Amino acid sequence: LSVVQNLGGVAVPAHIDRGSYSILSNLGFLPPELAIRTVEITAKNRARLEERYKSLTILTSSDAHYLGDIAEMEQYIYISTKTTHEILDKLTNKKT
Repeated sequence: LSVVQNLGGVAVPAHIDRGSYSILSNLGFLPPELAIRTVEITAKNRARLEERYKSLTILTSSDAHYLGDIAEMEQYIYISTKTTHEILDKLTNKKT
């Protein structure tokens, strides 16, 4: 994680809710020492997990492997300026 931060990036664990090969399926929790501020949860589980991770920024995807599984919803990140800096700040929950 510190390598990503040192390079100016944001680490976002992907599909933390998957049944295998995810942080939750392997550990059962998000280790606090990771200092993760943003996670990605698949669309079908977002409503179930949103309250549990309400202190984090949650990104959503369908994690589709088949055409019929592609999510139809639109996703937004609300920012006032169209800059990479503001997007990264939003993903780390910083006030800009």
